[in-house]
Amino acid sequence: MSSPSKDPAIPALLVIEAGRSEAHYWRDLWRYRELFYFLTWRDLIVRYKQTAVGIAWVLLQPALSMVVFTFFGRLLGVPTGGVPRPVLVYTALLPWQFFAAALAGSSGSLVSNANLISKIYFPRLIVPVGAAAVNIVDFVISAGFLAVLMAIYGVWPDARVLLLPVFVLVAFGTALGAGLWLAALNVKYRDFRYVVPFIIQFGLYASPVFFNSTIVPERWRFWYALNPMVGVIDGFRWALLGGKVELQLPSLLLSLAIMAGLLAIWLEDRGPVFFQQSRVGRNRVKFPLLKLRTMRPSPAGEGDLYTRPGDARITRIGRFLRATRIDEFPQLWNVLRGDMSLIGPRAEWDRLVEEYERQIPCYYFRHLVKPGITGWAQVNYPYGANLEDTLRKLEYDLYYIRHFSFTLDASIVLKTIHVMLFGKGR
Repeated sequence: MSSPSKDPAIPALLVIEAGRSEAHYWRDLWRYRELFYFLTWRDLIVRYKQTAVGIAWVLLQPALSMVVFTFFGRLLGVPTGGVPRPVLVYTALLPWQFFAAALAGSSGSLVSNANLISKIYFPRLIVPVGAAAVNIVDFVISAGFLAVLMAIYGVWPDARVLLLPVFVLVAFGTALGAGLWLAALNVKYRDFRYVVPFIIQFGLYASPVFFNSTIVPERWRFWYALNPMVGVIDGFRWALLGGKVELQLPSLLLSLAIMAGLLAIWLEDRGPVFFQQSRVGRNRVKFPLLKLRTMRPSPAGEGDLYTRPGDARITRIGRFLRATRIDEFPQLWNVLRGDMSLIGPRAEWDRLVEEYERQIPCYYFRHLVKPGITGWAQVNYPYGANLEDTLRKLEYDLYYIRHFSFTLDASIVLKTIHVMLFGKGR
């Protein structure tokens, strides 16, 4: 909130108060637009300062990658559909390099600007957006090299090239959406400074960079398109190479959906993307469980302990995430840490566990095994909202522990897929 000053030489007083960020966030983004320009320009200047070849690195990185992929693509006999192989490869490297650089920059931006963030108030979104936006300059320079390459091979775009900015925006939105998630995680867990380069490296080989996505069998294309860059790369090739490459519309629509989902959680109320809570695992060992946030933040110790049907605290995007179980995906991090397994009893909040153990005999038996992302109780009984529901779910948990087998796990996996597709079950 700003109070006007009668003297134009005296700057307006900025008052930081509870709830202000939600009420005036977009207004503050506009007010601090000059800071966005400054941070972007700063990153652009220092990026290639004191380097031997300077801005030439913008061309060297994709050019060398193009040579490698062209060589191995020809060696393996990967079909190109009549498009010169260097052009086919570079039209994919252009959006991929833009996406990868924007993702890497935005994911580490909050940590690298910690000193600035801790000293002054400004909308924090400016930092990751500025770190991602600086790569637009690299993209434009690389696009100029692509224009020269296409002219050498006699490949000319048609009117569809006018739609190229749309695919650039999709690539930028996808990188920013994922970057916001990873930036928050990087602040909490510094392990992600090592995870992000691995994601980028893996994504390069999992994306249709040196091959055309049409070589993927039809029955696998939907699952392949879960990689949001598949639709973006196909769109770039369709816009630049004319009728020589078909636009895979399902892949593009899925890419748009993933990009929108990445941004929707944060944009709805500008709260944290992730939710962390202390849960009880095997042998009653407590651990921090990670999920996508589906409810509006509330002060510690306040609010209902249970999430009930029609709960007003659940956000609109949160209802969809809960129905499809997408909010559970970050728990894969807990699986990698060894806190959980893929299948097992639900990991319960430590506050509720203390109450259950006082009132329910044999409740502690469920802590003989690791909790799971999905389980026999989760796919057979709806979300528990009282002690009676907890007793019923305990019966399923104890049945699973007693009759544990590969067949039962396979049944749980199939039921989980059914729940995700049709929104039924827990």
